[in-house]
Amino acid sequence: MLILKRSVWVSLGIVVAFLWGTPGYPQNGTWTTRAQLPLPLASAAAGAVDGKLYVAGGWDCPSTDLSYKGTLLYDPDTNTWHRKADMPDFQLSAATAVVDGTLYVIGGYNAGLALGTVLAYDPRTDTWTTRSPMPTPRFYATAGVID
Repeated sequence: MLILKRSVWVSLGIVVAFLWGTPGYPQNGTWTTRAQLPLPLASAAAGAVDGKLYVAGGWDCPSTDLSYKGTLLYDPDTNTWHRKADMPDFQLSAATAVVDGTLYVIGGYNAGLALGTVLAYDPRTDTWTTRSPMPTPRFYATAGVID
């Protein structure tokens, strides 16, 4: 229990340091409603590239199949969604990261099995490629980019 308490305090400390230590951080911003996703999704991968939001895979909530391997692009300048290339296979609850303009979808699961799959989406060419897999399959993981 002590470890849990420490991690909560560390997380809270990071948030407080960010809020107080970031110049110009809005303390009383406002929320606005923008265009909705074309379909309700859960457990999708998401990342921003060049000011646009990409959402890939996940659960297609109203579908009987439930697995979705499509890619959607949200353009905040036009407030519109656009359909892009499908992922090679379903990847649910995957980690995501953006490096040098490429969206990486890492791990996740499919058919109840954890995946080691690493997919890379290039928005410039609207293509997905398979990269070297992780040594240990994981889902509900988190990815981050440093430098």
